[in-house]
Amino acid sequence: MSVFFKDPENMDDFLEDFLCRDIPFGSWFNHVKGWMEMQGKDNFMFNTYEDLQKDLRGSVIKICKFLGKDLDDKAVDSVAENVSFANMKENSMANFTLVSSEFMDHGKSPFMRKGIVGDWKNHFTVAQNEFFDKIYKKEMQDVHVKFPWDTSMEK
Repeated sequence: MSVFFKDPENMDDFLEDFLCRDIPFGSWFNHVKGWMEMQGKDNFMFNTYEDLQKDLRGSVIKICKFLGKDLDDKAVDSVAENVSFANMKENSMANFTLVSSEFMDHGKSPFMRKGIVGDWKNHFTVAQNEFFDKIYKKEMQDVHVKFPWDTSMEK
């Protein structure tokens, strides 16, 4: 939906471009590796979407502690409710519907689709998954962080 990306003809082309080519805004792998270099620094906190989905309220509390903010239960519950996927999907300040069509083609897809962890399994073929795993292992071999999605992969 981003006008900065060329429309792929199919999922194989998209995966090839996303995983192996120089794309607008750079490599996902370089992006993640750059942030992981911050691991252990006082001004860096790491939380995944999977963590948010597993325990949103707990993640809010973890973020509060990181920021040095002490919220009461009512405030934590309010934050968790307002940052839930369902609420953010409907919130024009979060769902990118306010972004001009000059930058995003909203007719192609909503920016926030389902919010389901692991939904890629419903879209990738076995061959696409194997291709992704091969590139992921190669690109992330020197990253010493265990991500939730690494459980099925050996590094």
